[in-house]
Order: sequence, then C-alpha cells, then structure tokens
Amino acid sequence: MFVGRVNVSLNFTRIKYNKTIADEWRFPNEPSINSFGEVAPVNIFEYLPDLQSNRVIYLYIEPDGCEIVEQCVGGSGWRRLLTFSTTTPNFGTQDLRLGTVSYFTDGLPNDAITKHHIFEYSPCHKHFHFSHYGSFTFGNLKDQSNLTNSKRGFCLQAVYRHANAEWSPLNQDYYTCSLQGIPAGWRDTYQSGLRCQWIDVTSIDTSIQSYTAPLYSSLNPDGFLCEGTPQPDTWVRTEFNTTCCSSQGCCGNSNETQCCGGEPVDRAGCETWEGAQEDNVSEVMVTLPLSGEGQVTEKCWNSTGSWSEKRDCGLKLHPKGKYLTCNKPGQQVALKNVISTDFYQVVRVCEASIALRSGLACIWNDSLANVIISHRDEPRDVHFICPPKRDSIETGGRFAVYFGPLFTELTFGDVSWSSIGQ
Repeated sequence: MFVGRVNVSLNFTRIKYNKTIADEWRFPNEPSINSFGEVAPVNIFEYLPDLQSNRVIYLYIEPDGCEIVEQCVGGSGWRRLLTFSTTTPNFGTQDLRLGTVSYFTDGLPNDAITKHHIFEYSPCHKHFHFSHYGSFTFGNLKDQSNLTNSKRGFCLQAVYRHANAEWSPLNQDYYTCSLQGIPAGWRDTYQSGLRCQWIDVTSIDTSIQSYTAPLYSSLNPDGFLCEGTPQPDTWVRTEFNTTCCSSQGCCGNSNETQCCGGEPVDRAGCETWEGAQEDNVSEVMVTLPLSGEGQVTEKCWNSTGSWSEKRDCGLKLHPKGKYLTCNKPGQQVALKNVISTDFYQVVRVCEASIALRSGLACIWNDSLANVIISHRDEPRDVHFICPPKRDSIETGGRFAVYFGPLFTELTFGDVSWSSIGQ
C-alpha cells in the first residue's frame, strides 16, 4: 500500500453559452409568476422536504434557561420536543431585503429596522431577534385539541443557492446577520438542531398510543417581509408592540429603556402583489411516537448513518427496560450478565425522567453506556453511572435500555440481563 501525497492541477475552461444545455439544467424553469401573469419581484415559500424532516427529542431545560425567558417551552425540566427544519427560498427575481442590523450590540437600536422595533434585543442571547418570520402550529385546528404554537425570532440569511438559473446571482451579500435578506434564487435555512426550532409537545400524552396530527408552517404571517416592491423611507404603524423579555427589559445594558414593552412596531412600506402569501402556508402530517421513543428509535434516513454502535437511529426501546431504577444515584452500577442470542447487538443505556415516566431516547453522546454484545460472548456486565439528582422532581436513579443490530440490515436480536447491581 502506498501512502503519500499527489500534486494535481485543474484547468477550467469557460464554454460558450448553449441554450439547449442551459434548458436541460435550469431550475426552476422560470421564476415565480404572480396572479397577473407577471414575474414576481419577490416570492418566498416553505420548502416542504425540510419541514418533513422532523423528529422527537428530549432536552433538559434549566429554570433560568433562555428557552424559559423566550417562552420556547412550557416549563423547565425534561421536555419532549418536536424539532424540524424550515427553509425559505426566494423565487422572485429581486432581493428580499430587510437591511442592516447591529446584530451583536448591547441593545442600542442604531438601525432603521431596530429603531422601528421590527427587531427586539434579547438580553439572554445578547443579540437582536426578528419575531415575524414564521409561526408553527401542531395539532387539530378544527377542535383546537392538543394545539401548540411557536413563533420564532430569526436572522434572515442566505445560506444556499436553491435555484440554478440566469436570474439567480452566483455571489450575494447576505451571508451574515449584520446585513439581512435573501437574494433571488437563494434560500434561508433554519436547522432543527438550533435551540427553539421546535414545538414543545410534552403535554401530549402518548403513554398508551401514538398521536398523529398536522404540523403547520406559516411564513411571513404578519407581512413584515416585503413580497413585492419596497416603498423607500415609508413606515406603517402595526397592531404589534414590543414585549419585555425579563425584569430588566429588552435593551441589554443600554440606557434606551423605552424599547422595553409596549412600544409600537412599524412595518416597512411595501406594495405587495396579490396572492403573494398563497404559497406561504404548508402542512405535513406528523406522528408523535410512544413515550420513551424518539429520534433514536426512528428509521435511519440514509445509509451513512445506519451502522455502528454510535448511530442515533434504528434502535428500539427494550420491552423490559422502559423505566428502570438504580438505587445509588451518582454512583457506578451495572446491568448484570447481559447476553444476546443473535449476531452483534448494540445495547445503549439512557437516563429516564421521573416527571415523564419514560426513557429519554438518548443520542450516543448523551448515553450512560453504549456497548456491543455478541452471541459468541460470555455473559458480561454493562457498567454505567446511575443518573444523579437534577432537581427536586428529577431526583435521579432512573434509566432505560435501548438495543438494536450493529447494522440496520440485520435483525433485532434477543438481549437480556439477570439483574441490576454494582
């Protein structure tokens, strides 16, 4: 085997424009068309495949966490969260431009859009938030059952060129939160791994059966993003007012305390084309799994993440390990004499919640123990630290067991243990 380095050089030749080749690779075939049959200057919409990539996770929220301050969750402690991504392409032919924002400041509103309170300062996150990007709802809209709503503050930023067309520029200026917007053919994506990019579904009971309901996304519900022609230096008073984020207000360390609570919010003038918001609302059906299940127990989405003991999908909650007790919180304990009757099986030990009375479907990084058991092995002990006390409710000493084949193409084996000891 040869190990080393090979130096190569690449020569690129710009070929002459060929309409036939361009027609073959152009996407989309044309920009958005408005209700008058004209090319839309700006048109945003929800990219459905990203909204469909949703999953359930479990997260411990501290009592003084930013998630509490900004009302991203219904309370502190262990929460069950429906996470999802949202992607907003602009398929008009002009930039969707919000403008400059002094993003990381002490809260002093220096720019037009902060002086008009479109952006509010978050003392917890130490930057400004835009609270009119989109609203997300999960539940039955007809009878309002299990209905939860989440409205998030976003930085509008072009992160990916979604279109491959002549009207979409190759270079753009909206790559930081200091100048915010989406150029023609580009998109803004807010990944599901980001804090508060979720809906708190802790209150929905799935202890006996799963729950299926629509997840709704409504982009630009309040019309603060101009889907049309901007009217320069024109501001329109809205029905919205600023809110206080904490007892210290929303202005950080600055003396501009007048922005804290009750200040009117203005909208930049915009001549919106008729029907601009018709494609801003999307809906996907989502099934919340049984308690104790989540991302880790879902089917693996791609082949690269479907094997090894470190994967975070394709496992099952063990029927005899859904909610177990270890009597020495904070000390080492063990599942005794763990065996498998089948080919290599992954055994993962996760913390469990007393409040939720379920396991927490932990990812590999958060697992208490994660081992491979083979049918050829002698019975072995799986050691881990019994979960310590977190708060007055989560007093520790609870865990759950998940298992699955080392490779998802293989079958689930029979994993068992004799007792819980030291």
